[in-house]
Amino acid sequence: MGRAEPGRKIPERILERQEVSPAALGLVLVLAFVVFAYVPFMGKAYTMDEPLFLAPALHILKDPLHPLAFSFNWYGQTVPMSSINNTPPLFLYLLALAWKCTGGRPFAMRLFFLPLDLLAAVSLFLLASRFLKKPLVPTLVALATPGFLVGLNLLYPDKAAAAFGFFGLYAWVRGIDEDKSGWTYAALGALAMALLSKYLAVVFLVPAAAYAAARRKPVAKMMLPAAALAPVGLYLAVNLLHGGAAFSSAWRTTAQSLGAASWARRWRAVLAGVGGCCAAAALWPFFAGRPRWKPAAAALAAAFLLFLPLWDAGGPAPDLLARMMGIAMAFAALYGLARILERRTRSSEDILWLSWAGAVLLMEAFAYWSVMARVTALLVPPLIFAWAGMLERTLEQKPRAALYALSLAATLALSLSLAWVDSCYADAQAQAARVAAALPAKGGRLWTTSHWGLQYYVEREGGRELDALRGGWSQVRPGDAVVWSRVNSNQLPPNRRFLINAKQIDWANPLPLRLMSARGDEAGFYSSVFGFLPYALSRAPLDEFFFARILPRGRAY
Repeated sequence: MGRAEPGRKIPERILERQEVSPAALGLVLVLAFVVFAYVPFMGKAYTMDEPLFLAPALHILKDPLHPLAFSFNWYGQTVPMSSINNTPPLFLYLLALAWKCTGGRPFAMRLFFLPLDLLAAVSLFLLASRFLKKPLVPTLVALATPGFLVGLNLLYPDKAAAAFGFFGLYAWVRGIDEDKSGWTYAALGALAMALLSKYLAVVFLVPAAAYAAARRKPVAKMMLPAAALAPVGLYLAVNLLHGGAAFSSAWRTTAQSLGAASWARRWRAVLAGVGGCCAAAALWPFFAGRPRWKPAAAALAAAFLLFLPLWDAGGPAPDLLARMMGIAMAFAALYGLARILERRTRSSEDILWLSWAGAVLLMEAFAYWSVMARVTALLVPPLIFAWAGMLERTLEQKPRAALYALSLAATLALSLSLAWVDSCYADAQAQAARVAAALPAKGGRLWTTSHWGLQYYVEREGGRELDALRGGWSQVRPGDAVVWSRVNSNQLPPNRRFLINAKQIDWANPLPLRLMSARGDEAGFYSSVFGFLPYALSRAPLDEFFFARILPRGRAY
């Protein structure tokens, strides 16, 4: 670059200081946050239901036109995958593409889907920016909650549904506000992709329609989000005409939820999930304006009533610590919801958050087979943004900034701890399978009656799943070995006596936090079938693995 000539005036635009806009800086910080918070746990072993989605993805690589045309054992018996799968096909094909590109290594597979996490994060920030003066920290708090950092950091279709759904809502709001058809079409396309990833994404259509109504748009515009149902409707129709079971499988899952025996237990899990997954943000309404003692007293009374032993529906009663944690989490959720509902006037912003939160809340409470943190994660953003709006209207900037900082630090500390515990749990399944692989005698086989990650890694080691339709434990012969775990579901009990050599290995973790447990502490992060808490304080083992080698002679089992 040449030197300036003496006396020559330098243009003012060169001398002007170039500043980064707050919005651009916020986007950079949001993206950096996701990378630094999510990536460290992407190397964990495949866990929970991930093998259930990987199975059709691997089949797609062999037969791309018939993704579910094979049999699979996931509930103790080998049946057509079409009768098990209740997920639309889009995410399964993305998984197949990821496997083709990465070779199936867990870290590479999860990294492949990092753009979806980034899209979800950016969409939430842009959406919050339209309604909040300071959207950055509320967005980071939402992304730091356990449902996001742990639950949506898995190879589940929920990841794609959240990413496309959040972007679809942002594009829809922008299209409505600016009356631009391009954003409206982008919203419909994104919402359609969300629905093709998971039927649950239908919850995003409710706030889209409600926001159009709040902005006094024509009825045709309010009904337009329903157009996003067309692609998934076409898929279901074609599948039905070809004798597929996509619709019946999805309906069976819904009917299972509608026929739930204990509504008290379901609402315990819903409210504890909201209060627990929103973590420190659930405390924000306490600082928004003057204390509201009546709703606080009503929320506390309702929480105590819900967790009375009177409503314990069969099975072992939860211990006192689990019950008290449930009361605290449910109280935070009820008080936060009450504070949102107490406003007498409703802006379009309020309508958006309320309709969004209400749709997910009703879906979890009535129309989904189980309450789980990854579904509750879809409920977290509208609640946090609504509470942040309350703080902006009532709390001065400096106290609000301090509260935000403490909330983000506390939420992130909790979620990182849970993510580490979850990673250790996942890796334990792979390690147990390797231990079990050395147990069969020469010519013997390795079996398991467990599912989830343990089933996947046992099959990777050459083992097989016991099948109730083929005799269950009668398939086992002398010289074979069987491994199973305590924290698992749909396991086949032995149907005859064996002579075995047996041992038990407990996998522990120094942190007294558990996401899943079979010891009565009610930890049910992945499903309320295991407990009504999204996480529990417990020193129980992460899992207990049982290994048995079948012998001609030995001690009786």
